[in-house]
Amino acid sequence: MKFRVRLFSAPDDRHSAERAAVLFIRRRVFIEEQGVPEALEIDVHDDEPSTVYALLTEAATGRPLGCLRLRPYGDRTVKVERVAVLKEARQNGAGRALMNAAEAWARENGHVRAYLHAQGPVVGFYETLGYRPVGAPFVEAGIPHQAMEKALVEAVRDRRLDLPDPPRGPKAP
Repeated sequence: MKFRVRLFSAPDDRHSAERAAVLFIRRRVFIEEQGVPEALEIDVHDDEPSTVYALLTEAATGRPLGCLRLRPYGDRTVKVERVAVLKEARQNGAGRALMNAAEAWARENGHVRAYLHAQGPVVGFYETLGYRPVGAPFVEAGIPHQAMEKALVEAVRDRRLDLPDPPRGPKAP
């Protein structure tokens, strides 16, 4: 299966159909499948001007299959959030395509590190993408999570670029 990934800003009305698709996917995955309360899933960050969404669609049909949310998080760090792929599209590269597009956007926009809260069952997936666990596991929205980060440029990997550590754990913004 081939994919297309489109990135767009949160408050941009020109992308209302794409935003509706993102919210549909998040409701299906997080609220319906995983039982996350809607009040936790749809939050204030969804309307912030600095929030960017990625919507993954099937290339041949345009059918929405996955999404994620990006937002600035500390000094030159981007937080990857709400990564969701519909059940029928999992295990075929959709998640990897989403993450690759998100990381490319982050690099192009001056971010040198990515940070995320991975649900326990998908920590291994993020490790295959080069993310490493930081801190102790924790529970968020009733689901076990692990904070993870990835250097997006060599200077950070080699510790030549001195950046403060991003906030850690479930209480971080």
